[in-house]
Amino acid sequence: MSIIVLNPAAEPKAKSNANRTKLLDVFNGKTIGLIDDGFGGNVPHTFKRLQEIIPEKFPGTKLKYWKKPFISQVTPPDIIKDIVNSVDAVIIGVCA
Repeated sequence: MSIIVLNPAAEPKAKSNANRTKLLDVFNGKTIGLIDDGFGGNVPHTFKRLQEIIPEKFPGTKLKYWKKPFISQVTPPDIIKDIVNSVDAVIIGVCA
């Protein structure tokens, strides 16, 4: 099984990138958050596989996993606070 990773970043419409977070140049040594939207589908299987693949391809990378308590709702404030204070980037699984 192979996983294709697409870059979801679009060209900004705004002329200023002042409020835009910088994209990571590398994953090595970073902490990546995985947020499961809670729908089910293939997200749990995909994230399980990502938890195997990412550390193999990017040594020193740590992963943190959260599952939202309500399907496709706003991420609860306590999870957002934890994300802001503990990870460098986030991958969100939505009904995959």
